[in-house]
Amino acid sequence: MKLGAFLWISSIQTFLVQWIVARAWPKAYNPSLNFISDLGNTSCGWSGGRYICSPEHHWMNASLILLGLTVALGALLAQRQLLRDKLGIASTILFVASGAGIITIGMIPENQSLSDHIVGAYIDGYAGVLAILFFALSLRNQHRFQGLSTISLWLSLSLLSLSALYTINYYLNLGPAFNLGIGPGGMEKLINYPIYAWLATVGFVLVKSESQMKRMNSLPNN
Repeated sequence: MKLGAFLWISSIQTFLVQWIVARAWPKAYNPSLNFISDLGNTSCGWSGGRYICSPEHHWMNASLILLGLTVALGALLAQRQLLRDKLGIASTILFVASGAGIITIGMIPENQSLSDHIVGAYIDGYAGVLAILFFALSLRNQHRFQGLSTISLWLSLSLLSLSALYTINYYLNLGPAFNLGIGPGGMEKLINYPIYAWLATVGFVLVKSESQMKRMNSLPNN
């Protein structure tokens, strides 16, 4: 389980890579207006009222592919020891689907095939949120990591609500109020970034728990 946990911890690489890639833009990247996918766009110019020019786009796309692999493999490695019931298996399948969606985003930048890119993004987003939900329910069903289960449950429900709000506004253009005052790019990050942070946090929790169990097992019996 420790290898799977370390793979999830490595999810934090995406924050560092995105920061580095955004700093390389000749004109400042606007977090509230620009989307995460703009960092992987391979062309320069204006699109949808926003400026896009990401000279280091190859690093962003490589980071996304790596992220997708670590999300999927981490879940598969953790499944036998952590997500052992049917809810856990469902969570694992959804994490693998989310990883596949992230890989699709990295392999098909938005300017090459927007429709395929969006499909990958929706698979990533909704599968990832539902994976966290089933993860929480699996832990609760097994009476394990109850604090983590509760936090994960509330996080997944909150992100699911935000995702639905974002999707509705994206297609119906109901107005800036539905972006909660942080813009479409900010709204997208509000939905996605907590998932990556959650993965890293869960990885740390699992590593710490396994280390504590090993120390306890190494103590001499009274």
